[in-house]
Amino acid sequence: MNATTQIPVTAKTSTPVLSDSGRQQAEQMELIGRLALGIAHDFNNLLTGVLLYCDVLLAELEPGHRHRRAVEGIRAAGEQGAALTRQLLAGARKQPTEAFPVSVNEIVISTEAVIRRLIPEQIELVFALDATVNGALVLADPVNLRQVLMNLVINARDAIGASGTIHVRTSVKSLDEAVNNGMAAHTSYVVLAVEDSGCGMSGETRARMFEPFFTTKPVGQGTGMGLATVQRIVKEIGGQIQIASEPGCGTRIEVFLPRCRTESSHALTARPAGPSSQTTESSAKTGESKC
Repeated sequence: MNATTQIPVTAKTSTPVLSDSGRQQAEQMELIGRLALGIAHDFNNLLTGVLLYCDVLLAELEPGHRHRRAVEGIRAAGEQGAALTRQLLAGARKQPTEAFPVSVNEIVISTEAVIRRLIPEQIELVFALDATVNGALVLADPVNLRQVLMNLVINARDAIGASGTIHVRTSVKSLDEAVNNGMAAHTSYVVLAVEDSGCGMSGETRARMFEPFFTTKPVGQGTGMGLATVQRIVKEIGGQIQIASEPGCGTRIEVFLPRCRTESSHALTARPAGPSSQTTESSAKTGESKC
């Protein structure tokens, strides 16, 4: 896997010129966006009631009650749904998202169960999370980071097809390592990497992969907005993207996120890795790409 493309998403980019079909898709997406905005309002109102009733139940249930954990689970799911509606509303109104110091490892861990449901059994999903990332926080909206991770994994899944392997890795790179990769001058970066053993990409595809509505999937199987969304979110965070891919040799996408200069006690921190994390780290050692 020798061909590498660097996408400095912090740089200004020209507005893409859309074809007639692209313009029609854009109009359809705008209509869908307006519909989603209305649904988000109604859904947010429903979630408010759910969360309030959860609070009432939790106030009545003693610690250790056999139903308390179930109610806490309902409330946690409701909070995540509320976060998603906030993202929809903020995007439709072009408002800045809520950013605060978060742990990328915790984002990966909390999203793992959802990701595994999206990946068929014949595709092996391997997580290798660097423990040093636990103390290296990034300033971002956690909902947006989950969206980046899920979009990259789904794209990797579609590139593999029948069977293969997807690696999800985290690491911390110092200033010197980042500069060698052509990154901007930050103290250090937290790197989220997704690598697949799929079909890989040609130079032409790599050059266009982040264009809105560009897709290599058959008609009706993709909008071409997944990676465009990744680029938009990473740009808002002030990060960078690197792609390494060749036809037949899979793809590796690394997202470089500037590390917070000051850590916050209110940050979302990663919990200790369980047995499954230890297993994925050991299996990742034998799954490196040979391209």
